[in-house]
Amino acid sequence: MAFRAGLITFIRYWLPEPADGIKLMMITYVKLPWLDVSQAFVCFRSSRRLPENGIRTADQVIIDHTPSTVAMTDNGLSVLKLIKARSWHEYVKTLWAHSRLFKEVQGNRLLTRLGVHVAAIHEVGIGLLPGSRYRYLGYYIMEDLASVGAQEVFEMFLSGGLTPEERIHWLDLILDDLRTMRDAGVVFSDCHLNNVFAHPLKQHVIWIDTGVTRYFCPRSRKFARKFNYSIRRLADYHDQHLMLTLEEKRRILALLLPE
Repeated sequence: MAFRAGLITFIRYWLPEPADGIKLMMITYVKLPWLDVSQAFVCFRSSRRLPENGIRTADQVIIDHTPSTVAMTDNGLSVLKLIKARSWHEYVKTLWAHSRLFKEVQGNRLLTRLGVHVAAIHEVGIGLLPGSRYRYLGYYIMEDLASVGAQEVFEMFLSGGLTPEERIHWLDLILDDLRTMRDAGVVFSDCHLNNVFAHPLKQHVIWIDTGVTRYFCPRSRKFARKFNYSIRRLADYHDQHLMLTLEEKRRILALLLPE
C-alpha cells in the first residue's frame, strides 16, 4: 500500500497529460552491455516513443560513479541517467516517493515552475526489485544539451576561451537563477559548474541533476544554513582544477543570507 501511495503521488506530481490524454505506464528493460546489466522498471512515458520490444539499450557510457551511471541512448539523441542505491535505506525511501530519483525529477518540475531553465525529462522508470542484480533505484531520460548547442559552464571556464567579461556574464546568469531559488526557499543540493550548461544562442543557462529541497519558511535559520552551505560550496568547489577570481567569488558569496 505504501509503495502504491508513493507511486500515485509521483505520477500526479510529475507525469504530464500527453496531447492525446493518455498516460502510458508499462514494464521496460534497460540494458547496459558493458556492465552486463539488464534491469526491469515501471516506465512512464511523456514525450518519447518507447521501443517496440520494451528494451532500452545504452549506447555509450559518459560516466559511471558512486551515485549514478550516465550514458547516451536513442542513438545518441538523449541522455540516460540511472540512479544507484547507495544503501538499503534508499529502497525504503522509494516507497514514499522520497528517493534521489524522485527528488531530481520533482526538482526539475519545481524549477520549471519558478522560470529556471532545466533539461527536459522525457521518460522516468522506477526499479521493481532491490537486490545485487538490481542495482538501480530508477532512471530518467533527458534531452542531450550538447545536441542543441549548449556547453557545460565548467568546461567553458576551464578552456580559457572566455574573456573576464564573458565569464562574469555567464556567472551572473547562474546567480540570477540561484537568487530566484533563494527567494522561493529552494536549495540546489549539488550546486557546481558541472551541473549548469550555457546556451550561447539563447543566452541563458540550463540546470541538470536537479535534486533540490524546498523549505516553506525561507526566512528560517535552517533554510539560511542550508542555502549558505550550498553557496559556499559553489565558491570553493572547483579550486583544485579551476580557480575562480576574487571578483567571481565575491559575487557568489553576495548571495549569502544572514544566519
